[in-house]
Amino acid sequence: MSSKLHSAFQTEIFCKNRKVIFDFPKKGVTYMHFKSIQHEEKPEVRGTVRAETIISGYIIEQIQDDPPVTQLIVISQNDIKGLIPKYLVNLASGKAPKQWIGNLING
Repeated sequence: MSSKLHSAFQTEIFCKNRKVIFDFPKKGVTYMHFKSIQHEEKPEVRGTVRAETIISGYIIEQIQDDPPVTQLIVISQNDIKGLIPKYLVNLASGKAPKQWIGNLING
């Protein structure tokens, strides 16, 4: 990522593995799990800090058929690393799950 920001704010994008499991932990439930990985095709970039996903994912379950109602549980624990002040991290982290849901809805 190139940026004109101070180096303390230059955080590289995450490198994650995504696993989707259907009918887990029970029939009709979809489980999506994300975690950080090292990948030879996406090495860390010198001068940036790679953020880390400790655990992140969704549990999606349709809990009613007529009308259809779906329950979505979001789990997220990330370390963006770097020298970003904690209050800025906390401010942004409260907004991120809403953006993720919007991305799921919009495809």
